Amino acid sequence: MTRLRDVSLVSLTVALAISLSGCFGFPGGLLNQGATDPTTGGTASAEDALAGSTWEGVDSDGDSWVLEFQEDRTLGFAFNDASYDDASDTWSVVGSILTISIVFNDGIATMTGPYAAGDSTIDLDGEQGNALWTLTIAPQ
Repeated sequence: MTRLRDVSLVSLTVALAISLSGCFGFPGGLLNQGATDPTTGGTASAEDALAGSTWEGVDSDGDSWVLEFQEDRTLGFAFNDASYDDASDTWSVVGSILTISIVFNDGIATMTGPYAAGDSTIDLDGEQGNALWTLTIAPQ
């Protein structure tokens, strides 16, 4: 009888230790692993981190840019002090690559570059037809 009680007590102690380890040993608990909302213990995606922010810089041709990364993944922007906000201008982050597509009267300009949430600058390579440029932007 004593041996059975000892085995039962050890089994109960092990089961209790296993069930409580999820409560005390891991920040955010096991249920929040991989969440995209920082308030639940995960990390925001790069695209979510960029949404709603405004960045600015001067490109390799000397042109001034201000880019507003809107929540609906459209782009409001100023180019050499002229402002634009059209639904055909878009942005996205796939993996770690930011892609911006802007429709001008004379063609589509595309800018791409690496981006991760928390970056303090973004280096973009721009292309429109035969025109090529670089642009480094930083948060406003």
